[in-house]
Amino acid sequence: MSLSAKLGLPALAGVLALLAVLGYLGLRAVGESTDQIMDERLVIARTVAQDLDQDISQRLQQLQQIAPEVSPSANGDRMQTAEDILEQLYRYGGPYTQSTFLLDERGHVLLIVPAASDPVGTPPADYSNVLETLQSGRPAVSGAIASPRQADFMVSLSIPLLGSEGEVLGVLGTTFGPTSSFLQTLLSPVDLGETGYAQVINERGLVMATSDARDDDGGFPVTAHADRFARLIQGGDEGAWTCHRCHEPEGEGGRRRDMMAFVPLTIAPWGVAIRQDEGEAFGPRNDLQMKLLSFGGGALALALVAALVVGRILTRPLRRLTLACERIAGGDLDEAVAVTGKDEIGQLGTAFEVMRRRLKESRQQLEERSKALATLEERDRIAREMHDGLSQVLSYVRLATSIIEERLDNADIAAAREELRDVRRASRDAYEDVRQGISALRASGMLKKGFLTALDEFLNSYRAQTQLEVELKVVDEQAVGLGEAAQVQLLRIVQEALANVWKHAQARKVEVELGRSNGRIQVSVADDGRGFDPNEAASEAHRYGLQIMRERAESIGGTLEVLSRPGAGTRIIVGLPSAVSEEEPWNP
Repeated sequence: MSLSAKLGLPALAGVLALLAVLGYLGLRAVGESTDQIMDERLVIARTVAQDLDQDISQRLQQLQQIAPEVSPSANGDRMQTAEDILEQLYRYGGPYTQSTFLLDERGHVLLIVPAASDPVGTPPADYSNVLETLQSGRPAVSGAIASPRQADFMVSLSIPLLGSEGEVLGVLGTTFGPTSSFLQTLLSPVDLGETGYAQVINERGLVMATSDARDDDGGFPVTAHADRFARLIQGGDEGAWTCHRCHEPEGEGGRRRDMMAFVPLTIAPWGVAIRQDEGEAFGPRNDLQMKLLSFGGGALALALVAALVVGRILTRPLRRLTLACERIAGGDLDEAVAVTGKDEIGQLGTAFEVMRRRLKESRQQLEERSKALATLEERDRIAREMHDGLSQVLSYVRLATSIIEERLDNADIAAAREELRDVRRASRDAYEDVRQGISALRASGMLKKGFLTALDEFLNSYRAQTQLEVELKVVDEQAVGLGEAAQVQLLRIVQEALANVWKHAQARKVEVELGRSNGRIQVSVADDGRGFDPNEAASEAHRYGLQIMRERAESIGGTLEVLSRPGAGTRIIVGLPSAVSEEEPWNP
């Protein structure tokens, strides 16, 4: 996992946790808003139900007030008084009063006002409330009484006329309607926006009245949830819920949903239902929900952007530090560490820059010491070579001249001439050794132009001196990525190997190859000469040159391998560890 991810994920997790808390609080607020909206609709339904209960209670109280003045007996002035009272009750009962009646204990009609009035078409004794009053001796309210004559419903109220011992002597009652008009006056004050309306529903699920102007034609007299309303009325329970509009045809998005609240009456077997389109009823809640979603989405987007920005701000200088460390590890100490600032990362960058400068100074000091050491070693090698090579030749010349002098004193001219030829041959060899040494030193001075350039110049001089066919094969131009001291030693090894070829191999062709093998720099010098046995060379003249080459290779962390056998040529292979600094491409 990247550092930016490690830094950004905890911040993002914290923001997500905060959003989760806010989301929970928002959902809780939405839930509370939903409950509040439903409670408000219940309050409206409860208020309308209370108004209906109060209106019916007042009508029952009117009957209760005149009950003592009414007698079920049919004789004398008493009967006339009851008729007058019923007449007054009918006249002052309001515009919706259809009749008032007085029955005896068996349900027979004693008086009915207006006379011969039958708005329902059913005898009062068959009203459900009258039957209940006769049986229980308590006031009762009927359900919706169908009235074919009125094309609507009527409602009847009844109270018992009790004797001294509580026995039922008769029933006093009234009938009013039509219920749609009567109840409409109580529902009309209810204002529920554009889609909300109130309904009065009886125990059979019939819509007795509604404030919805769209149902003025009497459509849908039976509610779609009749069974549910009947259970609520019977149990005296109230409730609020959402439901589909079952009577509405299903559209492309499905049926619309309504929010409904229902409260039963306490006096009559009816209930008040408040219906409203769910979208309108829960509009404030939906607005709150959309605001929470918008806020949550925006906050999440900002959190993601902030996490990315913070991650980039923090990781950009760290990435620069990483690149700087890679350059330093690769040996590039020239480019400064460009990370500054007063924070921890800036302090770290400053520390890296101080380290880079000190490493550069240390490397420069080491290179200077290495150059000085290489110079001393080279002087020592030249001294050894002159001692073992040139000094031996000079000693031989000195001894040979003494012998020649004796030969001349003895007039042995032929022997003296032979000795002079040997001296000439030894002098020529010494001259060639000195000349090659000078060429090698001159090539070493060319290393400032690059290793391959110096090697190519030396090989040109070597070809001119030896007349041998020499081929330089560069497999990988970037193979020789060495420091200056290592380049000097490698060039000396190649020079020593070529000197041995000229002195001992009797070769016609030499190949110098530079490349890589198994991740290491590899330089080989191969000839097509007579070859030799490396084991025997350890005790012969070759051992000194091979030993010098091996010591040089080991001084720069490399190895030297000799592959040869008599008659098959010789291959000298030098293997060196890969260095980081690279040479410029070589153009011979």
